[in-house]
Amino acid sequence: MATGTLLLYLPRVACRPDSPATITIVQRSEMHQGTSAVSSDAVTSGEYVITLGRVEELKSEADEEDRPSDHAHGRALKVLAETARELGLDFPRASVSVGPNRGLRITWSRGYGEVRLVCGGSAANKSYIYSESGSQHGVEYVVDGKRLGQHLRWALREA
Repeated sequence: MATGTLLLYLPRVACRPDSPATITIVQRSEMHQGTSAVSSDAVTSGEYVITLGRVEELKSEADEEDRPSDHAHGRALKVLAETARELGLDFPRASVSVGPNRGLRITWSRGYGEVRLVCGGSAANKSYIYSESGSQHGVEYVVDGKRLGQHLRWALREA
């Protein structure tokens, strides 16, 4: 890849021109007296880009009641970026939907396993991770990328 060449795909996501299925998460970009400094890290899968695209599609719905709240949207983007750093190329594709109080529900399924990240529509609405694999299931109320990554690895592992 040529030095300094990044193509922006979605907010906070940059796609490497020499490998369209591989992206780099851009954490921040700062402007200082005409110069640009970009900090980036973990490489993740195209499934992450698809999942982010689905979240952004919901955010741009015409009817406000069909869109996630700013709180749920921001929380989801933060947790997804953290999870992408945890899982790298193993980040799986998810479906997304708006839930009660304009919360955001992100669901991963494979075989007998399922994981749901539920981001509450406001700070008063709890966010949580629900996971199940076969007859085992659990709920996690500490929501961050490391924990979501653990749930995804556990519930979606190959049988």
